Amino acid sequence: MAYTDDAVLAEDQAFQNRVRMSIVNTATAVASEPSTTKNHVDDKRSTLAKSVLNDPQSYVQRFTNAMIRAGSLTTTSTDANLDAAASAVWNGMAGVTSEDKGQ
Repeated sequence: MAYTDDAVLAEDQAFQNRVRMSIVNTATAVASEPSTTKNHVDDKRSTLAKSVLNDPQSYVQRFTNAMIRAGSLTTTSTDANLDAAASAVWNGMAGVTSEDKGQ
C-alpha cells in the first residue's frame, strides 16, 4: 500500500483495537518462552513483553505503524496476519541487535 493508505489505516480505531489484541497475544507467548543461550535477546524480548502486558495501549501506535509496513496489512488482514506481523517486528521493537543475536 502507499504511505497515504498506510497512514489512514494506522489511524483507524477498529484496526488499532485489533493490533492491541495481537500484541497482547504475542507478548503472552514471548513471556512464556523458555530461556535460551542468547541472554541479551531473551532479556530484551521479555522486558518488552512485560511492558506490553502491563500497558498495552501505550504500545499500540508504535506497533501499528511497524506492523503495517512489515506485514503489508490492510483492514481485511486476518488475525493470523496481524499476529505474524507482530512477531516479525517484535525483536526490532525490543531493541534486539545483530550483536545480541551473535553472543
